[in-house]
Amino acid sequence: MGRHLTLTWVILLLLLEWGGEGAALEITANDAANFLVGKDIILNIFYTSTLQSPTVTWTKNTVRVATWGNSNYTVSPAYRGRLKLFDQGSLNITNASPTDAGAYTVTVGSLDEKDATKSFQVKIYEPVGSVSVTSSPGTVTEGSPEVKLICAGANGEQTVRWEKDGAALPSDSAYSLLEGNLTLQIIHPNRSHNGNYSCNISNPFSSGQGSVPLRVYYGPESPSLTIKSNSDLNPMEYVLVGSNVTLQCSAAADPPALYSWVVPGQPTLPQAQNLSLPRIQRTQNGDYLCIARNSYGSIKSSTLLTVYQFPIGDPSCSVASIGNDTALQFGCSWSDSYPEVSLVFVGLPDSSPTASRLSVNTTKLTGLSGQTVTCVGAYRVPAQNKNCTIIPEAPVNLALELKASQRASGETIVALNSKGRFNPVSVQWQRLDNASSTPLSAAGRYNINPNGTQLTISNFSLQQDLGSYIFICHNALGSKNYTFNLTGPSTSSFNVVRSTDGQSADLSWTVPEGSVVTEVLVQMQGTPSARAAETWVTVANLTSDQFSFTKGNLQPNGSYSFRLLAKAGDQLGDPSPTKSIFPPSTWSLSPGAIAGIVIGSILGALLLIALLVLLVFCLRKKRKKEKDPAELHNNGVVRNRAVSGATLSPDDPAYFTINNIMYRNSSISMGSDIMTTGKSSLNGQSLSYNPPSSPTKLKHATQV
Repeated sequence: MGRHLTLTWVILLLLLEWGGEGAALEITANDAANFLVGKDIILNIFYTSTLQSPTVTWTKNTVRVATWGNSNYTVSPAYRGRLKLFDQGSLNITNASPTDAGAYTVTVGSLDEKDATKSFQVKIYEPVGSVSVTSSPGTVTEGSPEVKLICAGANGEQTVRWEKDGAALPSDSAYSLLEGNLTLQIIHPNRSHNGNYSCNISNPFSSGQGSVPLRVYYGPESPSLTIKSNSDLNPMEYVLVGSNVTLQCSAAADPPALYSWVVPGQPTLPQAQNLSLPRIQRTQNGDYLCIARNSYGSIKSSTLLTVYQFPIGDPSCSVASIGNDTALQFGCSWSDSYPEVSLVFVGLPDSSPTASRLSVNTTKLTGLSGQTVTCVGAYRVPAQNKNCTIIPEAPVNLALELKASQRASGETIVALNSKGRFNPVSVQWQRLDNASSTPLSAAGRYNINPNGTQLTISNFSLQQDLGSYIFICHNALGSKNYTFNLTGPSTSSFNVVRSTDGQSADLSWTVPEGSVVTEVLVQMQGTPSARAAETWVTVANLTSDQFSFTKGNLQPNGSYSFRLLAKAGDQLGDPSPTKSIFPPSTWSLSPGAIAGIVIGSILGALLLIALLVLLVFCLRKKRKKEKDPAELHNNGVVRNRAVSGATLSPDDPAYFTINNIMYRNSSISMGSDIMTTGKSSLNGQSLSYNPPSSPTKLKHATQV
């Protein structure tokens, strides 16, 4: 009987379940089924159809907990005292606990309609309290298998969300969420996982957050080294001697690394991240090793510090004659530098690059004289490249230049400096004496400079050292000589010009080539009216390189004389010719006076020409009157050729007499006449001739 009843109820329930979907009965209720621990669980239901003797049954997770019908209800023993059913079967459970959560189903049935059901998923939430996050293990290093971040602080239904540094977790295969998202697992953590991790727990009634910083420790990475300089543009390539240099070492590490420096061959260096090297020197050139270390490891790295010393100045070129003037040796050098410069001659076939010092010998001399040979100096820094040039030349255009000086002791020093074009040079000095030459060497009073181009004679004496000196110059390209004659002190081209106002005089002169002169005395004589006017007074002592002098404070109307006296030390030469100047009225005319003289001369010449023309006219007129011989004969005058004689007779036809004075006919410019006995007329005067008893004196008459 009992088995039949049970089977009947099962069939009835199945029919109710099967027929519930299509029954006209409908249950309405609020679907919200979230409840807080300790609060009431209320599941209100409503059904609108008018039922005959309805029944309401509640199940939790398919287990019946309560039944209502005919205004009465029954409760499962597990819920007695906590569960009540209201009218129409609404459910009320007091003091909710997490065990009350589950799937609740209500079934409403009647005899005249099919059953209706409604399900509720009841969730019981606890208030979210203080949320905390812990790391396991507490200390994390790179390379560890894993680290777990564990969130705690709430039970029951909840939502868990993780963040890193305030943002959602980045996409990373190393992250995994375990245990209902309350545990964040990081596989093989590294420094990229460093950050602040937060766990956010929430439910419909409350929320909370906890966080923990994650620090993944690791040993130093390979250090990065940099070089800085106060004056170098590219210190990583090189620094210059004297620069203030700083080496910096940096390595990523947690905890931060400690640094130390090691330089092979140098004393122990200080332990610091930055190494200062003030006023660095070439000895500090080399590899610098930086060691970075912390509690998780150590590592080292090195850098090369290159200290350059630029070459100073320019390359120096030289050439020398070798092998008894059969070859030339070219040399090129540059100052000490680091790294060393590379030198090579351009234009010489036997030259190849050499460091610091270069020497090349060549016997190929044809066409080499006068050609430019260049030494190219190449340095590691191209901006420092420089050249020098040299021109080998056979000796040409030789000459000697004289320089005489006097020491404080009074000693005279004479230096002969050679001039000309020659490179290289081999020199000999000789003195020519009585057509024979004597070689001179650097001994006694003679001194020759190292390259032989200057001969110096100490304690020079006019009696011993005057004469001819020969300078012989030769090299592998040719040979020449030059003869120079030393003479005593003298001057030449002496000239004196007085100023227009007469108050000063400008003197100028030269010194002949070869004349040994250390000093020139300017001497003057004053005006004759002055006291001691005939005495020579020295008015200036000039050096040998002064060739002019102005004497002032002269009397404008005075006359002065000047002369020069050249000296070689204390040895005097002959005085120069005397030059005199006079007052302007005697030796100089003003421009107006000169113009007057010129005009007067022209007028005088014109007047003289007019007088000559008049004279010629008068002579011609006179001669025309004297051309009739009969008239001359009647007047007792006969024209004859003049005859010279000291004492003559009155009968001499070459002479005539006036007032007992005999005149020679040739003395009268209008013609020569002999006056005869008797009376005659001459220029309107009555003339008579009485022969004297004694010889008559001869006189000449010239008509003016």
